[in-house]
Amino acid sequence: MTAPSIVAGATKGVDGANTTGTTVTTPTYNTGDAIFVPVASDPVSQTFAITGFSALYAPTDIPTTTPTATAGLLYKENASSEPGSYTLTVGTSERQAWQAFAVTNYGGIGAQGTNNSGSSATAQIPAITTTAANSLIVAVIFADQIGTPFGTATGYTKLDEISGTSAASVAVYYQTVATPQTIAAENVSMTNEQWLAVVFEIKAKASGLIRPNKMDGLGTFFKGMDS
Repeated sequence: MTAPSIVAGATKGVDGANTTGTTVTTPTYNTGDAIFVPVASDPVSQTFAITGFSALYAPTDIPTTTPTATAGLLYKENASSEPGSYTLTVGTSERQAWQAFAVTNYGGIGAQGTNNSGSSATAQIPAITTTAANSLIVAVIFADQIGTPFGTATGYTKLDEISGTSAASVAVYYQTVATPQTIAAENVSMTNEQWLAVVFEIKAKASGLIRPNKMDGLGTFFKGMDS
């Protein structure tokens, strides 16, 4: 099976003023891909919704001990004939920061690590134990206000980062693993802020069995001999 991969042409954005309808530019995708939209917003107890999308991570305060902002991650399986942009609807008028990316060879969500959170100049991507071969591991760090620039994480590649004044920050990291294994937690430097970090596994799409046409002809041949 071929490992899932992030399609070139991811998008990102941040609101310059409060709104209840953030425009999310659709990333480049192939039919059948899954599209992921991690988002953070400045107030606590925020809600996030995009028509046709489900919540991989329901809205969660950043951090849970002393809430300052809200993070969430929406996704859609089997992208097809997508519009040029989506409307991200939120419950409280505020400024949102978001990223959007598509994953090809998507075979479903696998393991998810236990969320980490804190208030510091170092965020920690959680550890995760994968469950399948040739998986894509995606980690997201959400922060209140401006957490950029985010540093590197051993073993991971940073897809991108985004932040905005009176809004929030979102950084996305990824790596591919060939076999099921435990990936250790990794520290990431950032501007001193409140943060929440999540990590999850995307499994490879199962390869379908192909029955050669010659087999059909062979079956007909033997059937004729039996008559």
